[in-house]
Amino acid sequence: SLTHELFDGGGRVSQHLDLYDERVQAALAQHGLAEPIGFNRSQVFRRRVLDQAGVLTGSVFRTYWSAGDERAKLWWVLTVDNRILAVEDAQRSLKSSTSNLFQKLIGRQFGKEEECKTACELAALEITLLNTPD
Repeated sequence: SLTHELFDGGGRVSQHLDLYDERVQAALAQHGLAEPIGFNRSQVFRRRVLDQAGVLTGSVFRTYWSAGDERAKLWWVLTVDNRILAVEDAQRSLKSSTSNLFQKLIGRQFGKEEECKTACELAALEITLLNTPD
């Protein structure tokens, strides 16, 4: 799995479903993301990855993303400092041009909407805002 590949075997994972609490919604609004940009927010799911000692090392998100006539179930893998390690379109449902835009997110971090020039980058910003340590 992506978790084991990207986190050296991982460790335990804990699941998280209700990601859009008031604090996150306020942060999204502050970044111009009060309205969803492509995500079905009721179906965003996060697994937190813990190493063998129980220390949080990152998160894996599953999102249902759509833009125009494209739809995809995407898996996102982020480190605790919000670096994107992977964006996986496991069902290969995106056009190659869109898939390439998501691949260009790998290795990057997003903090402000001004940095975002594409819908893919705005999606990455939203995932980053969801990747809170709690």
